[in-house]
Amino acid sequence: MIGAFAAAAGLLALIDPRLRALAWAALALAALALSRERPRTYLPVLAIGLVGLSTLGFSVGADSLNYFAYASSLLSDRDLSLENQWSRLGFVTQGLTPTGLVPNAMSVGPGLVWLAPVAITHAWLGLTGGATDSLRLAESYYSAAAATTLAAVLLAVFVLARSLSPGVGGTAAWIAVLTSVLASPILYYAAVQPLMSHGLTFAAAAFTLALTLRAENSGRRALWILGGASLGLAMLCRTQAVVLTLFVLAGLWRARAGWLTALWTGVGAVAVFSPQLLVWKVLYGSFITIPQGSDFIDWTGRHTLDVLLSADRGLFNWHPALLPGLFGLLVLLRVPELRAYAVACLAILGLTAFVNGSVRDWNASAAFGARRFDLVAPPLAFGLAHLLSRSRPFLSARPLFLPAVALVMAGLWNASLIDIRKGQSQSALPLDDLVRLQVEQARRAADATVGRLGQRARAIIYQGFVGLATYENYRPGGDFDLATLEQRFLRRGWSDVQGWDDGSLFRYLLYPKACITIPIGEPFDLHGFVLARSPARIKDQRMTLILNGRSVTEAPLPANWTEVSFVAPRELWRSGENEFCIRVSKKRPGDEGDDLAFAAAVIKVQLP
Repeated sequence: MIGAFAAAAGLLALIDPRLRALAWAALALAALALSRERPRTYLPVLAIGLVGLSTLGFSVGADSLNYFAYASSLLSDRDLSLENQWSRLGFVTQGLTPTGLVPNAMSVGPGLVWLAPVAITHAWLGLTGGATDSLRLAESYYSAAAATTLAAVLLAVFVLARSLSPGVGGTAAWIAVLTSVLASPILYYAAVQPLMSHGLTFAAAAFTLALTLRAENSGRRALWILGGASLGLAMLCRTQAVVLTLFVLAGLWRARAGWLTALWTGVGAVAVFSPQLLVWKVLYGSFITIPQGSDFIDWTGRHTLDVLLSADRGLFNWHPALLPGLFGLLVLLRVPELRAYAVACLAILGLTAFVNGSVRDWNASAAFGARRFDLVAPPLAFGLAHLLSRSRPFLSARPLFLPAVALVMAGLWNASLIDIRKGQSQSALPLDDLVRLQVEQARRAADATVGRLGQRARAIIYQGFVGLATYENYRPGGDFDLATLEQRFLRRGWSDVQGWDDGSLFRYLLYPKACITIPIGEPFDLHGFVLARSPARIKDQRMTLILNGRSVTEAPLPANWTEVSFVAPRELWRSGENEFCIRVSKKRPGDEGDDLAFAAAVIKVQLP
């Protein structure tokens, strides 16, 4: 009961600006509840989370308000015509749908989940004389939605951990589930951008796994139907969650539940998901569609590996604590009684990676981490929980194993420092410099070992350590301005940045050659130019442009700024890093600058 009062106080402090002081009461009541009602921790923990939202605030950026627009329109206008919402929010409409309505590519599920809390908030504000908004597009209403998302995520954590506990033990279950939230993008989308769909998708996916496990153990058809409904809710929040069907099917098969139970489970899923079909029909004229457009996904999966391992928000690059969950699923393939679940979870991960790697913005645009793997976090928690459980006998029999691992890691750390500092005068090594040097060291080691397997391996290493690609997430205009080019892409042969009388910024090329690195995702034919000039005292200067050791053009370089054009066919480019060099034929003592090696002034390399 005390926990309920704490949660109520925290909620009021969040949704009603007049009651911010209740946050202190919420914290006091939460602390009291945690000390007196220890088995009942959900509500006091929720109270603390709500106070955190009200104190630290949250963002409604990215697509947050696109999701919320459904709740606004259904409550204020009683329809799915979003003109009023778009007008208020200042959104620009890129044409109308085939049915003549404003398009909204976001799923309707989050908006439907938030309907009741937003309606109750509006009623509360109206009854107590608070500031209301006819379109429900104001902070109090967003706060109600944020509170709902946070409550759903926390509830999912409790339900999934308790459902895993009978099979793995309570400690392993809680560690695994908390890892799937606190060490993944879910934490961000529960506490920082809770009006995106990912927090609710995680919650629905966790309910799906938890109810499937409970239904298998109990054999109750009602639990199977609830599991199907949770699957439908996950799909309602993000259609991609349809792959969770594999886990439910694995449970039905393991339980030998029969076709009638399977049918009712499917009915539950379809019934809950059906509002999305109706919304697509109303907005786009079809029950099944890809609202982002037919070019949004190409079904090639060409970035499947990138979404898992790229430095550009790859799942295991950004969230390495989830990797043991994958290892746990692989271990479970050798456990007959759990193999069906392991196969289902691995297939869910693989299919999700394939779909994520097939969409136009495979790196998920303005995402924090691998946000589109929200539905995969519970299956990875399943794998991690069983890995922790099965490691207990191993560690009990080998009590010195972990100290030995720590000793090996300490030795590797020391060897790394020796390699970095050998041959140098000893001085302070700032921690940020050390981290950078050790990452560079690790990449050199990867190139020297795995990189020997060929260009494809080197491209994967580049994606894992750097992950930048021209046009995709780096230099979208294809302009490699020498004055602003980052040091990582600036190779040998350049002076410091110089300035010309006309205000142009450039670098001198130091005879005979200077190079830059051009990162490319997928090679294709490229036409470009180099903007450069020869120092006035060098007569008949000639410039050769070289891509990955192959000459692409040779041309005279006069003393005025000149665009030297080149054509670089697809076969000369590599996925990943490409060395683009400029070689000149002459230098002459007494030319411009203090360095007599100055042989050309270069402003930029411009790709199309």
